[in-house]
Amino acid sequence: MQHNSTSCHLSPDLCPMGAEISSNKRAVEDLEAWQSRQNGTLQRLEAKLDGLRNWIMGTLFTSFLAAIGWAIVITSRK
Repeated sequence: MQHNSTSCHLSPDLCPMGAEISSNKRAVEDLEAWQSRQNGTLQRLEAKLDGLRNWIMGTLFTSFLAAIGWAIVITSRK
């Protein structure tokens, strides 16, 4: 008889590890589902951080331009 190591379709008397194998399989499936949800969450967080970075860079650029404009006005008054 050939034994398949990935599954055991025998009765619990013949395959006492069957319940543990089944439990481990469910645990792995749950972890894979959790990982998938986490990946989605991380992608949304990354998108928000990209937006925040762009907003900060825009604010800094605007402030830089305002400082240059202010410097030009101050130096042209003399």
